[in-house]
Amino acid sequence: MTLDDIEIFVKVVGNKSFSKAARLLRMPKSTISRRISQMEEHLGVKLLNRTTRHLSPTPIGQAYYEKCLVVLERLEEAQNLIKGLQAEPKGRLRLTIPYELGLFFLKEIMTAFLQDYPDIILELELTNRMVDLVEEGFDLALRIGHLADSSLTAVKLIELEGGVYASPAFLKDRPLPQHPSDLQVNECIQFHTNHTHVWKFYHAQEGIIEILPTGRVQVNSMDYTCEATVNGLGIAALNKIVAYPYVKQGKLIEMLKDYKLSFPNIYAVYPSRKFLSPNVRTFIDYVKPRLENIRKQNS
Repeated sequence: MTLDDIEIFVKVVGNKSFSKAARLLRMPKSTISRRISQMEEHLGVKLLNRTTRHLSPTPIGQAYYEKCLVVLERLEEAQNLIKGLQAEPKGRLRLTIPYELGLFFLKEIMTAFLQDYPDIILELELTNRMVDLVEEGFDLALRIGHLADSSLTAVKLIELEGGVYASPAFLKDRPLPQHPSDLQVNECIQFHTNHTHVWKFYHAQEGIIEILPTGRVQVNSMDYTCEATVNGLGIAALNKIVAYPYVKQGKLIEMLKDYKLSFPNIYAVYPSRKFLSPNVRTFIDYVKPRLENIRKQNS
């Protein structure tokens, strides 16, 4: 029994027809039927139920079909890997990233990437909606937070750190918070997404501390959250990379430094069954160390 036999079997079951499989494989129907019979004889089991009008796999045939699909997919991935390792990055790269991830982290990196790889055609969508990569034909997404869809593969690009900040004007007539619980009686600005309601802190002695901040402002824009904090509207939990320039300019003050604030990381996400093309692999390898450099420079 050969891989050709497995491919024949998969085509027959997938199309539920000897005739359709024969046309797709450009082989006589009689040859298809004979090869399937030889497979059954070799394996010592009945793989297909056949009538004059209907064809379906037996229970063991269905299980065998699903395993054969995996074998053929892995073989294709291995062949594509060899081709990909020999190929230069070129052609179209369809990428989707959250708007403010592009605004704060990637503008200069994207420019440098396109300059270094002139044969790549970038199709970039900046959006905060959850894009269906497979359905909409995207090669890659950069996302913030945990991966919910198990059909996708995620590669962590950078581990983010968070901090609690306020402006000097806001703190002028108020005491500095000494403990995360103090934030529950302060005016807090909440960067509001599906994953950021509770602020979670970790302390070496106290362990994990979760608080639900109070305040009049909830917003889904990190840019607006920064500006509102700088303008004295309240206390905010910010990514340290985003907050660093404001701290350096004296516009924000970091508080509760002994308490580590949990913050979602940045991931590169792509369909797990899709071959990792040279374009996708090159982009991930290019972006990851540069994001890490940004983190080091702004912490």
